[in-house]
Amino acid sequence: MNLNPGRGPAARVAGGVVVAGMLLASAGYVAAHPHTWVEARATLHFDAEYRIDGIAVSLAIDEMTTSVLVEGLDADGNGRFDPGELQALAEDNAAALEEFGFFTEIRAADRPAPVAGLRSHNYRFEAGRLILTLDLALETAIDPTLQAVTIRLYDPTYYVMVELAADGPVAFADIAPEYCAASIAPPDHGAEIQLSEATFETDDPSLDTIGREFADVITIACPPHG
Repeated sequence: MNLNPGRGPAARVAGGVVVAGMLLASAGYVAAHPHTWVEARATLHFDAEYRIDGIAVSLAIDEMTTSVLVEGLDADGNGRFDPGELQALAEDNAAALEEFGFFTEIRAADRPAPVAGLRSHNYRFEAGRLILTLDLALETAIDPTLQAVTIRLYDPTYYVMVELAADGPVAFADIAPEYCAASIAPPDHGAEIQLSEATFETDDPSLDTIGREFADVITIACPPHG
């Protein structure tokens, strides 16, 4: 199943499986974009030279969408969703999200810092929610002491609403915790944009990236390492 089927006549269904969010929409649970909500956390990884060389993004999917996604996946009937039972779903979702930049935008000195690909991915089930973790490698490591680094986590099409977790939305791995700090600013324009479902039935190309307007901006600050 895919977390994002696209919009309007270009809607996509990954692997021929009906999208959970579309099922909920057709059942009357939702009336307009977004259709699915996820709570996001990001962990930045550093190399031996204290450069950012990867980011692990954790996406906790809302309970309603989770209930659709996990239907029929408890193969052994033990009442739990074990990693092996969730592996195929994780692979499907990770592959589908590549088209949408893995819902992750990193910029260094206000220029895109492209993702090279996935190091790993997995699903786990906690407190009634599926949590998808994507461990992404950067094409080029970033020295945060020399370049301003910003991160946005969002679905470009706004089918999925990505919200930063209220507690611990950003963490740092492979370095001392005091080495870097993260600050979070709300989007500049998201609150001013009024959208209806009819808006997304058009072919306006600007809607392909409308989700960025609703994304919080994470800024990373790291002092020179002595």
